[in-house]
Amino acid sequence: MTVTDVDDELPHFERSWYRCDVDENQPGGTAVCAVSAVDDDLDPFNIFHYRLDASSDDRSKNDSGELREKSW
Repeated sequence: MTVTDVDDELPHFERSWYRCDVDENQPGGTAVCAVSAVDDDLDPFNIFHYRLDASSDDRSKNDSGELREKSW
């Protein structure tokens, strides 16, 4: 008998809060902060993406957890 993993573990951030300092006049694309989360499920249910907000702008979604200055 084989028991397969199901998506029963929610991802959670490794820290309860993050502080991001943004220097004025940095060029677009400059990294300003990185967050990190984990999911204890087995593959492929432990894959997730970071998103700063729920906007439909796909540029806000990434796999690294790194936040960057927006290029204007």
